[in-house]
Amino acid sequence: MSLYGLLERHVASGDGERPLLVTPDGTFTSADVARESGRIAAWLASAGLAPGEPVVVDLKNGVDAVAALFGVSRAGGIVVGASPQWTPSQLKHVVDDSGARVLVTSDLRARQLGASRPPHVLVRGEVAGTTAWESLTECTDVQVSPDPRGPAILIYTSGSTGAPKGVVHSHENLIDFARIVSGYLENHAGDRLLWLLGWSFGYGLSQLLTACYVGATLIVPASMLAADVVKAHEEHAATGIAQVPFGWEQLVSFLEKTGRTLTGVRYVTNAGDGPSLALLERLPRVVPGAGVVLMYGQTECLRSTYLPPALFETKRGAMGIPIPGVDLYVMNGDGALAGVDEPGELLHRGALLSLGYWRAPEATAAKIRPEPCLRDVIGDEPVLHTGDVVRRDAEGCLWYVGRSERMIKSSGFRFSPAEIEAVLAEREAVGDVVVFGVDDPALGQAVEAAIVMTDGSKDADALLLEVKKRLPRYMLPRRIHFVDAIPRNANGKVALGALTALGKA
Repeated sequence: MSLYGLLERHVASGDGERPLLVTPDGTFTSADVARESGRIAAWLASAGLAPGEPVVVDLKNGVDAVAALFGVSRAGGIVVGASPQWTPSQLKHVVDDSGARVLVTSDLRARQLGASRPPHVLVRGEVAGTTAWESLTECTDVQVSPDPRGPAILIYTSGSTGAPKGVVHSHENLIDFARIVSGYLENHAGDRLLWLLGWSFGYGLSQLLTACYVGATLIVPASMLAADVVKAHEEHAATGIAQVPFGWEQLVSFLEKTGRTLTGVRYVTNAGDGPSLALLERLPRVVPGAGVVLMYGQTECLRSTYLPPALFETKRGAMGIPIPGVDLYVMNGDGALAGVDEPGELLHRGALLSLGYWRAPEATAAKIRPEPCLRDVIGDEPVLHTGDVVRRDAEGCLWYVGRSERMIKSSGFRFSPAEIEAVLAEREAVGDVVVFGVDDPALGQAVEAAIVMTDGSKDADALLLEVKKRLPRYMLPRRIHFVDAIPRNANGKVALGALTALGKA
């Protein structure tokens, strides 16, 4: 089955007239989305889209984004997810890196890109040099059947070198993702899922795929503000809610402050980063009766673990157990399989493993490769080296320890400090610069920077004002520490411990 086949299956099942999306703009069935996807597929065909060609979709959650995603798949293209939170320069990087000739975006974004737009751009409204969505005609005869094991989507994520890379997932991966997740969450056609997470990332994409797979309904609030999220739940009686720690912190605080609870919710999930134990203690109080499911994954494997609600009290804060179809191993610092409670790098084998990085074979081989310590178990089958350090307890439950790569997770986004360092270093008076993360109960990690200024200036506000146009909000440093020299160890490497202490001061 292809990605578009997931929607087609939903329509053919007889559920085509059931609501798939409830948004501030209206209610849309899967049949509505299928019809709209046909219009987009026809336009892509007229633009000469070749099978397996990437198309960047830069739209927020809603019927246009869903129709575009399925329309690209229907035309035989590869969906390239883009977040409206990105800056224009980040979007341009993704367009250039993917090699896309086609972009589906907003009229505002099209104007921001200006002459740097790709040749074919689809927008709602009138922008010179683009195609108006309103001019598309209905079409039912455009449908390409791709290889189920071939590329279906590129999800861009930061690498340790800083440049975002496109992670390639197959049609088969996406269908398995929907099947596995909906299985352990026990989703069904009667579910109404609050869709709070951007579809261009794995966690938000999971909800869309799950809804299509089981015939559930996605509810899109007027905004992601806690008040609008609560209003959407009260109007539509959501049965499932997924969020990252930052979003949960905002929602829980709002509910506590207003003395309200979310009743009738069957389950809530968390992924993207590990929530604090304090948040996990507060969460069940404002969503009474809901099962709490903690999950872990990376873009390169979508999902690795989940903690069943039955284990929430005894294993609170754990990553959980492997999802169905996945084997997980812990490799210690000596390159051997770790023992009970011994820290080591998490290795992922089996379902949902990506095809690698788009047009980056060396980066792929470095991340997804055979592991000698598993040769007697699985031979030379490639596994994902996650770079995350974990431990497995005596009952087989996995617990997160830390990161072996210098990555930051803040507000649900995972990115490299090198991206921010590169933007800061463009300022003329900035000499040495190191960006690092500091643990934060609301954000997961807060972004901070240590900078050596060559002219002796120490105006953090002026510096941030200069770079804020180049960085999305979640990447902006919370604090800038002006130092005489970046602390380094005897080998010349940055002493991250000293920086972290600086951030806690």
